[in-house]
Amino acid sequence: METGFPWGAAPTVDLRLWRSDAIVLFDWLMSTDLNAVPITHPAQKQALADLLARLEEVDVTGSTEEEIAAAQAEVATDMGWQDAGGSRAGTEATGASLPQAPRRTSRTGSPTRGSAGRGG
Repeated sequence: METGFPWGAAPTVDLRLWRSDAIVLFDWLMSTDLNAVPITHPAQKQALADLLARLEEVDVTGSTEEEIAAAQAEVATDMGWQDAGGSRAGTEATGASLPQAPRRTSRTGSPTRGSAGRGG
């Protein structure tokens, strides 16, 4: 853990993402009205804005539509909790929680839990 950069004395962490995850997140954050995202605490919205700011510092900002589509397809592969059309079936209307993502294997071959645990 590093301290002092870029927010003064606040501790920081290093987080590695697949490039495809970064492209998908950046594209979503750029096209999402953060005021419309359901939150339970204002810090959640700020954390998303901070994540967007950090993603703007890496090489995903110039991604083409084709690169975005390819990244979305790669990230969504074998997720199991999405229907074939890519929507979260039934959750929009009911507000139901998504089930936990199925167990996947990272690119390094080690088992992970959904996209959050992917190794690099």
